Amino acid sequence: MHFNHLSLDRRRLQIGMLLVAVFAAFPAASAAQSAKERAEITTDDGVELVGDWYPCDKGKNGAVIVLCHPIGPGKEGAKRQDWEKFPEKLQKAGYHVLAFDFRGHGDSTRLADKTKYWTTPGRPIPAGVRPNNLPATISARDWRNDNLLLWLGNDLLAVKKWLNLKNNAMECNASNICLICAEQAGVLAELFIHNEYSDPNRDKANDWSKPIAQQLRNPHKWEGDDYSRFILLSMPDKLGMRSYRQLLKERMTNLTQKRAIDTLTIYGGDDRDTKNFWNEAIKWIKPEKELKELEKTGRIEVPKTKLAGINLLTNEALGVEKAILDYLEKYMPKGRPWQKQNENERPMLFDIAYATRYPAGPLP
Repeated sequence: MHFNHLSLDRRRLQIGMLLVAVFAAFPAASAAQSAKERAEITTDDGVELVGDWYPCDKGKNGAVIVLCHPIGPGKEGAKRQDWEKFPEKLQKAGYHVLAFDFRGHGDSTRLADKTKYWTTPGRPIPAGVRPNNLPATISARDWRNDNLLLWLGNDLLAVKKWLNLKNNAMECNASNICLICAEQAGVLAELFIHNEYSDPNRDKANDWSKPIAQQLRNPHKWEGDDYSRFILLSMPDKLGMRSYRQLLKERMTNLTQKRAIDTLTIYGGDDRDTKNFWNEAIKWIKPEKELKELEKTGRIEVPKTKLAGINLLTNEALGVEKAILDYLEKYMPKGRPWQKQNENERPMLFDIAYATRYPAGPLP
């Protein structure tokens, strides 16, 4: 039998080119899914935040998960890397993910505008520092006043403004955000989001160039409407050493019952303080009779563990990561339409006065 070597070589070349074409298509899609981008976000009071952005392949149709690491006493060393592989797992499940360092933590220690930061009212200049030689960096390890933790609400505001830019570039849907908060970061988020519904400056429908009577006739379109879910890992009732239980009761009742932001809380069954708090707080989220019928707003008590916050995710045997992914798949809104976001709003800076300013009565 005689072989036609020229024909055989041509066939090999054709097959080789076909394989190259086939395999070339897949790395591009894979790279788009797995790429991690550095996020640099400047707050209104002059802090430069650093984070990691994990885009999925859904573009403007993709919901956003924001990961908020622990803050407060004993958590000064917390950082975005503590989430380990969790951001990639969320990304693989089809979500855009932002994991960032709160100010004073991780890589978010540099001041983009130190004059603005240190001259903000209520911001104490460290002892022994001269006004003409202000520090260019900050550290959570230096904070001695619990009220300073509320300033981290400005970080959440800056994150939302950054997501608005991504949204308007057709890179995500910033109208469909889930916050996953560890420990005291959940308290901060609850207080912050309530103001996103109660500060008139956060009403997208307001056009301040028009008469007030005309503005009042407009339907409300609150910034807070862009948040569809809370997942709270071992959230207590304190921020720093200060209890916010009564304020949380009012705020959380409004957010879940009036504004329908569904909240899932997860904590260890042997974490006594957190468990005791949530035995009461779960009734603020939904009336007890509805909890049995409404799985999407409720709690997961992980038996026989004192692990808290992000540490609940590190032990795969506990199944917390899977529970979160299953919850998101089942309850994260699929049909929220993309819409253009406001890029230029400038609300008041978030501090102790602002966090408690607006009445906790029924939201509009």
